[in-house]
Amino acid sequence: MRLTQLLLKLNKATKGTLFLPKAISKNVYYLKYWELKFWRVCKFSEPKVAYVVKDESGRYIAAVRVSGNIIEWYVAKSYHKLGYLNKALKESILLHILEQRNWQDIFLKLSKSSGTVKNIEQKIALDAGFKEITNDKYVLDSSLYREKQLDKGIKTPFQKGQAEELEKKIEYLSLAVYQVATEIEISAGTNPQTEELHRIVKTLRGMKIT
Repeated sequence: MRLTQLLLKLNKATKGTLFLPKAISKNVYYLKYWELKFWRVCKFSEPKVAYVVKDESGRYIAAVRVSGNIIEWYVAKSYHKLGYLNKALKESILLHILEQRNWQDIFLKLSKSSGTVKNIEQKIALDAGFKEITNDKYVLDSSLYREKQLDKGIKTPFQKGQAEELEKKIEYLSLAVYQVATEIEISAGTNPQTEELHRIVKTLRGMKIT
């Protein structure tokens, strides 16, 4: 999913993607998400990760993602030169990325576009502490962030009714695990697998979200 599509889905609250944002600073969120169409094959998949920025009205206006060791970002055109992404990168996003990746190098390749868009991207990069190493390729000077600290006190509270919905999902999950254990017992009898499944059911049943 392109970053432009990611912002569009977030702002329109379209179905088909599960978004789980966690605030890391004011108006900046660490986002985990699943594209639900992949769940139909019943195959486990790790969530995808991105960072998103809101304006004062709550609209998502910028997104950042790291693939391998390459960072990319997108800012909605009407928000160019307003400083939203610059501030988010310097105050929280880059430090969070460095901490998550154990301070490995982060690289940036400027987009292939020319003119204004590329100039804006270059200014954002230099302002955030990236240094050019080859033509249109930059590396972040992580030493600029060594003394900074994220605000660990920021919380993303449950929305109204969210805890109750999560408890329902846990109850459904416990029933599904119980059914699996029962089917195995009918065909193969009690064994270490079914015993482990029953332990999981016991842990899940009655679990309360606080």
